[in-house]
Amino acid sequence: MHSGDHDELPECWCRPDQHVSDGQLSLFPVTAEDWLGRARISRDALRRWVAKGWCADLEPQSLLEESDPALQRLVILRGLEASGLSDADIAWLVRALPPRLSRPATEVAYSFFHGWVSPSVPDPTSTPFEQLLNEWLSTADIDELATVADRIAEV
Repeated sequence: MHSGDHDELPECWCRPDQHVSDGQLSLFPVTAEDWLGRARISRDALRRWVAKGWCADLEPQSLLEESDPALQRLVILRGLEASGLSDADIAWLVRALPPRLSRPATEVAYSFFHGWVSPSVPDPTSTPFEQLLNEWLSTADIDELATVADRIAEV
């Protein structure tokens, strides 16, 4: 399992606490109780996780944003518990989970080599389009290029 020795990630991964966007998942805050119901997380499960130190408790009527890191952590805990892992294994994984997730739980995964990761979104401006096109043209088949040219001419 991840020992922290492999801090350099491949380009396709980033850390789940790495800031990526200020995107908003919802226009309106929801109460913790409503959110727990929609996320199919029972109050009993939440109390159990709080008692084990895996997360903080939520006041039932507190208003929260969908993107709140605490809520994203609960979704991950729900998945870990449903996986059938032992409490000791879950506790080990939770200790390695960044406390402030900036990504939705659906974009967070565990790599046994790298630890907690999220897919990285490549910077579209990192390689100019002309450079990509020139690389493709230099390796493309002439017949394939002729077919593409014909299709473009039809449009």
